[in-house]
Amino acid sequence: MTYSLNIDQEFAIINDLSLTQVSTLAAFMTLPIWSNTIAIDGYVWYQYSDERMAEDFPLLFGIPKRCYKNISELAEMGFVQLTKLGRVKYVRFTSRCAGWNKRKEQIRTNSPKTDQMQSENGPEIGPKTDRPIIDYNINNTDINNKAADGDLFPKETGFVPVTVVRPKRTAEPLCLFENSRYAEYNEFEKQFTSPEFNDVDIVYYYHAVADWSAQKGKKMKDWIATARNFIRSDMEKGKLHRKNPAGPGLSADAIEYLGLGTTV
Repeated sequence: MTYSLNIDQEFAIINDLSLTQVSTLAAFMTLPIWSNTIAIDGYVWYQYSDERMAEDFPLLFGIPKRCYKNISELAEMGFVQLTKLGRVKYVRFTSRCAGWNKRKEQIRTNSPKTDQMQSENGPEIGPKTDRPIIDYNINNTDINNKAADGDLFPKETGFVPVTVVRPKRTAEPLCLFENSRYAEYNEFEKQFTSPEFNDVDIVYYYHAVADWSAQKGKKMKDWIATARNFIRSDMEKGKLHRKNPAGPGLSADAIEYLGLGTTV
């Protein structure tokens, strides 16, 4: 268990959320504190895993499947959107969450359930103006310091659909990498065009799978899937090899070795 839950009760009342629903939303509101982010179509998406959320909030979720069930319900209600890039899950908060932890004025005037606290025998327990409004602010991190820029709650009037393209089938007969059709670097590189791999050093991972196959005598049916697993494993361990935009390009020897043609 890592984080405590700070629930905005007035937000829940206004939006007619159940205790489980508002608790799930509160749990996901902790993502800006620790989660990795990406930008898609100008919106900030927060990386999460059902397993991590279940571990951090065992009393709420218990098991990972319940976490996904709960957040999917909020997605159907329009409070969040979900997507996946490969095996990595992302969530973003929609404009319906913009009122979270904001001070509400005259909320009880429009809410008969909380306007008056009547005792069983009649008189009001106390005027609503005597009740302090507590502002539970858990979103106190600077979102601009995240990997992706943007607001936690975008000011859009509708949802922008995100299309995630399923990777093409790249299986072939069991073979060493050097005998694969992807042993040619150009063919290998074409399989890594999705946003997930935008800043990945594909040349490094081309050599990684080639050397692994040659040194270990490893044969695979799908060398592209194997390379993706290399990349995602390094990503999860924080050891991902990224491109160096400011660095030099490929050397002449490297270009010749990879079969990319001759340098000018």
